[in-house]
Amino acid sequence: YTSKTAAIKYTTYSCNVKGGGITGEARIVKQGDGIINLPKADFTHTGETTIWAGVLNFDGTMRQSDLRLSRFAELNSSGEFKSLRAEYASIIRPGGESAIGTILLAEGLDLGFGSRVIIDIDATSTNDCIKAKTISIECKTGTAWTKYGPEYVQPVIELRGKNIQAGDYDIME
Repeated sequence: YTSKTAAIKYTTYSCNVKGGGITGEARIVKQGDGIINLPKADFTHTGETTIWAGVLNFDGTMRQSDLRLSRFAELNSSGEFKSLRAEYASIIRPGGESAIGTILLAEGLDLGFGSRVIIDIDATSTNDCIKAKTISIECKTGTAWTKYGPEYVQPVIELRGKNIQAGDYDIME
């Protein structure tokens, strides 16, 4: 039985990881719409870190692991990573939601089609920033993509703030 007036109840689960980082050839894989909060620690594992949907909150370091945000994943971070790939409908928030911060990448930032970077700029002219050795932006073109593809074919860089002053803002280096 279904009804247009039936209320859908959502429950979001969070996992708060305590302690230090992981090491060795380990991988981190997060699946599902929940939230994982990793400790601000040095993660020295060499396996890939993959987030499938949901939120990763992390301000530590992962200098030896490639981070991949698969579809519908979100990253809130002022951390350091080896590299970062954002795929369709994933979101990168340096500093986290409504906070100023910097993400440092030893190698590259790879923005896949339909990914989103949200940059906060505050009234004091301070802003989020992503610093990477290389930045790659994947753009889809052609009639099939523009006519039948998803709403956001190209990556989106969204600037957010109130009372933003005129000036130059380094949002990516």
